[in-house]
Amino acid sequence: MLCLTIAMASCKKWIDVAPKTSIENDRFFSSKLGFTEALNGVYLKMGGVSSYGREMTWGLVDAMGRTYVSPLSSETIGAGNLDAINGNYQNLRFQELISATYLAQYNAIANLNNILEQLKNKGSILTPAEYNIVKGEALGLRAFLHFDMLRLFTKSYKMEERICRVFPM
Repeated sequence: MLCLTIAMASCKKWIDVAPKTSIENDRFFSSKLGFTEALNGVYLKMGGVSSYGREMTWGLVDAMGRTYVSPLSSETIGAGNLDAINGNYQNLRFQELISATYLAQYNAIANLNNILEQLKNKGSILTPAEYNIVKGEALGLRAFLHFDMLRLFTKSYKMEERICRVFPM
């Protein structure tokens, strides 16, 4: 019984080990460097293939806009993009591509929301100028990403339902 008690008491600290690939918010946002690295991380994520590294610039967006010239094959532009050009929006390959793009954008938005939340809690460690730069950059980037999602995932103005009913036509 004594051995079991000692073993259980020592396991609590052993189980509570943080993985080396993640850093807690409290430690990460304890300095100006943490805030700037978090913003840099968002920019790096936006450079990925599922975001502005391809799909949001010349990949998926151009395929949906049909700016490519025929003949095209799935080897040259990817199967999901070929489905987008042909209007096969229900195909699994296109659905996976659009889901990856959507998730990449909203992951960046979630990271920006975390930066803004940490800025509220720990913004006092920054100078007023640094605070304004970090906050302005995070808010502007979040607005840009939301606008791009609005551009891609809402109905066209040519459709019967409009996005905004405030301005009558």
